[in-house]
Amino acid sequence: NVTNSSPDCAGNDIDITGSVAGVSQFTSAGNAAPSLAIPDGITTGTSSSINLTGIGNIDTTSIIAVTLNITHTSDADLDIYLVGPGNCGTLELTTDNGSTDDNYTNTILNTSAATLISDGSPPFTGTFKPEGTITAVPNISVYTSLPTMAIEGCPVSGEWKLRVFDDFAGDIGTLNNWALSLTINGVFT
Repeated sequence: NVTNSSPDCAGNDIDITGSVAGVSQFTSAGNAAPSLAIPDGITTGTSSSINLTGIGNIDTTSIIAVTLNITHTSDADLDIYLVGPGNCGTLELTTDNGSTDDNYTNTILNTSAATLISDGSPPFTGTFKPEGTITAVPNISVYTSLPTMAIEGCPVSGEWKLRVFDDFAGDIGTLNNWALSLTINGVFT
């Protein structure tokens, strides 16, 4: 879309603004290897942070990609969320998927993927679409520590948190490592 603020181009200065989707992009990425135990059967869960520096805010054209490596003896116990800087919003990544099978191994949850994580099977190796969307209010059940807003509008810059909960006692696991990549479309100066 291009707009012209002048009705007459002949000899006049004009202001042209616009963007071409997919041409102007900014990507910010980081990773963490916390090797954190996931508390068994309690709603406090575990949390790991990645600090990103960038420009812009999450919108419907943004691409969010979270890569997970988790060892766990019953994936269906796990509820995993991404929380934006300053608790600005939550993206539901995957909740209660995988039955009693094990692990998330090089699992990429990408908002532009075609296959839903709920259609995959452990160890969920590959790229899947998260259960939640950028604009959806997250299904946070009993996790009162999570923001109840969608992730849309969150800034790129700041501390992003991966929250991992085990909602059923009897199986244990570890958040081995994770990575986050945000791709923002727009006009950047």
